[in-house]
Amino acid sequence: MPSLGKIVIWLSEKLNWLAGWTLVIMMLLVCTNIVSRLFGRPIMGTVEMIEIMMVVVVAFSLPYGSLTKSHIAVDFVMRKLNQRIQAAIDFITVLVSIGLFGLVAWRCAKLALRLWQMGELSLTLWIPLFPLLYVASFNCILVCVVLILIELPASLSPWRKSWIR
Repeated sequence: MPSLGKIVIWLSEKLNWLAGWTLVIMMLLVCTNIVSRLFGRPIMGTVEMIEIMMVVVVAFSLPYGSLTKSHIAVDFVMRKLNQRIQAAIDFITVLVSIGLFGLVAWRCAKLALRLWQMGELSLTLWIPLFPLLYVASFNCILVCVVLILIELPASLSPWRKSWIR
């Protein structure tokens, strides 16, 4: 049976792949809408569809971005610090990130439950909005799992090496 870390990596890669294809579909939808407007027949609900797909793109790419460290990082000052201080800052950053994404996951799930209970729908296409928040919540939880299983041990490894010496 594969380890939990391998499952998380596999799931993050597949969700990132879906995010990429959703972005392609968004591009095609916008281009099609522009061309159809030239003929006086715009696609109804394009803005809502783009908004919904943007949630999918952002949420599905978060775990893979965290896994590959493809987020923006400023390391100009960090490179000048010694290895133990860098490890401590990395460790604190990972802990704060786990707390932040955990909080976002909890609040998204709580808001999704409220929208589901109220029966909230999008204005034009009448699409239920609560599944999007559950998607965002799930992906924030997945980011937390990536941070706990992969980033946290990686941030501790330079620290352990310096303690052994």
